[in-house]
Amino acid sequence: MTVIADVHEAHGATFEERGGRRVVADYGRPERTHRAVRNGVGV
Repeated sequence: MTVIADVHEAHGATFEERGGRRVVADYGRPERTHRAVRNGVGV
């Protein structure tokens, strides 16, 4: 695991495999993640 993955995990991230890589799936509340992206950080 990488340092950044440790940081994500410390914040409650769950991971999944995509294209042979381990990526963050969500932080325990997918609906909150979705809302944050829509309202603040997404393009």
